[in-house]
Amino acid sequence: RLGRAGVHGLPRLGRHQRLVLLRGAYEARVRSPSAKTDPGTLEPPQFKRLPQSAQASRNAKPDPAYVAASIASTALEFRQLVTQGLLEPELVGRSPEDGELCMESYKWAFNACRVPASPSDYAVKTREDDPAAQCFVVVKQNRFYRIPFADEQGRHYSTEALRQALQTVIDGNASSAAPPVGILTGVNRDHWAEAYGHLAANPANVPSIRTIQQSAFVICLDEAEPTEIVDFSRKLWTGEKEAGNRWWDKPLQWVVYRNGESGFIGEHSCSESSEERHPGKLKWLTKRITPGSGRHADRAVERLSLEAAPLGRVSGPVR
Repeated sequence: RLGRAGVHGLPRLGRHQRLVLLRGAYEARVRSPSAKTDPGTLEPPQFKRLPQSAQASRNAKPDPAYVAASIASTALEFRQLVTQGLLEPELVGRSPEDGELCMESYKWAFNACRVPASPSDYAVKTREDDPAAQCFVVVKQNRFYRIPFADEQGRHYSTEALRQALQTVIDGNASSAAPPVGILTGVNRDHWAEAYGHLAANPANVPSIRTIQQSAFVICLDEAEPTEIVDFSRKLWTGEKEAGNRWWDKPLQWVVYRNGESGFIGEHSCSESSEERHPGKLKWLTKRITPGSGRHADRAVERLSLEAAPLGRVSGPVR
C-alpha cells in the first residue's frame, strides 16, 4: 500500500539518499529543456480512444468539455486512492513473491510542481486536504483558469458539473490568444529560472503562480484537431503553435483537442515516472456520468492573471 517500504525485503531509502538521487538525476539538470528530458506522453489515437461525447452514437459531435470533465473526474477518483492509502502496490515481477514496489512517490503526482531555481530546481507539494488544493487548472489560448472540484463540505462535483464549468471556459474565451507565458516552462532551465524571477517580481502574478503549483493537475484545451498519428504525437509532445498553452512543470497534464482527441503529459522528476504508469493501466475514463454534487461549479471558474514583469526586476522563487 501507499508508503510501503521499497522492494520487499530491501531497506527503504532515507530522506538524505532520496534527496541526493532526486537532485543528481533530475533537478540539477537545469540546462536541459524539460520538454526534451522529463515529460512522457500517453494515449495517441491508434490506441484505445477515450469517449469523446456523453452520447453513445458514433456520429455524435465531439464534446471536448465532456472529455476534459471525464478525465478530471477519473483522475480525482485515482487521487482519492492515493490520499487514502488504498493504491495496490505494483509488483517487481509477476507475483507478490517477487517483491512489491514502494508507492510513496505517488504522493508527488497530485498537487505538486517542479520549480525552476539556480543552481538546482526543487519541488513543492501541497497537502491534498489543504483548501488551496481543491482545484485543478485549465489552460485555454494561453489563459489560465482555476476550477474547483469540490464544495465547502468537501463533496466532489459531478462530471456534468465539471463539464459545465469547462464549457464556460470554452464559450467565454477570447478569439485571440494571450501572450504564451506557459512556453517558458519548456525552455532551458537556467533561462526559465531567470524568467520565473521576473514573473514572481510582479505581485499580481504571485497568487496565480501559487494556484498553478498547488492545483491537483492541469488540463490544456487546444484549438488543434490532429487526426494522423505523427501529427498528433508531435502536437502532444511539443505543443507546436500552442506550446504556450502548457505548464510543463506539473507532474500531471492532460491535453484535450478541439476534435475530442486527448493525450497525457507527465513530468516525473520527483517520482521516477511511477504516476505515469498506473493511470495508463486504468485507461481512466468511462462513458458514465459519475454521481456527486452538481452545484454551480460553472460559477466558480476563476481567471488567473500572469503578466511579464519589467526586465531587471528579479526576485527569488515563490515558496
